[in-house]
Amino acid sequence: FLDLSSNYRLERGVWQLNAGYAKESVLFSEKLDVDVGLIQAQKQRTSVNASPSFVWRFTQTTQMQLGYQFSDVSYEDGVSVRLYDYRQNGANIKLSNQFTERTQAFIQYSQGVFDVPQLQSTQLGGIVIAINPNTGVFEYRDIRTLELKSSTNNADIGVNYALSETFNVGVSAGVRTTSTDKTRETCTA
Repeated sequence: FLDLSSNYRLERGVWQLNAGYAKESVLFSEKLDVDVGLIQAQKQRTSVNASPSFVWRFTQTTQMQLGYQFSDVSYEDGVSVRLYDYRQNGANIKLSNQFTERTQAFIQYSQGVFDVPQLQSTQLGGIVIAINPNTGVFEYRDIRTLELKSSTNNADIGVNYALSETFNVGVSAGVRTTSTDKTRETCTA
């Protein structure tokens, strides 16, 4: 594994970068077989992530934060045990103001996308039985591709209050929307 963390300070701002790379083994428990016991498979997982950010101080009490998050995870032959490659991207912006030494208010917006890229039928092991809507007859079908994408948008406003140097309380309210698109194309085998 490799981790990187850096920052660059400006007079009124800070650039930050956190990044990482890891190649590791994952132990996956598949099922309990009455004859054999618990079947486990070991798969290689490779993950790459990066999260650059920038903080800019407009005044001594008001600042803006911009951030981006990226993660890409892939498995070596993971589909055989239902471990799928995926990618996550996200961005956020936050504007905050320190009203008093103890009270801070903020407003923020973030968006994220979770994506499982297309899988081929050989990876899915994809023979399924489906009813033909035109004839009403059962048919064998081969799954060609499967793609999953989920998008989340979040906006909220809130206040944080420091009760002491080590204890803070906060309240926020907002809205979150999530949409998921699943695409599956099939053809008769």
